[in-house]
Amino acid sequence: SSGRSTIGAETDLDDFSIAFNPGYLASLLAPIDGQVRMWFYTPTKPALIEPVDDDTYRAVCMPVRLK
Repeated sequence: SSGRSTIGAETDLDDFSIAFNPGYLASLLAPIDGQVRMWFYTPTKPALIEPVDDDTYRAVCMPVRLK
């Protein structure tokens, strides 16, 4: 079984799709209260995740390939 979820985001990218393992992403986001900043470079490179208002936590998440 597969599923799909989409979340809203502010971005300056055009036509960019990226996917993550939802359980792994949720575990990286769990320690964060408030807004999150995610840095993407390409859909196949790791993304940097950090809270907007806290510079003590950073996580890296590898995307999964989209078919």
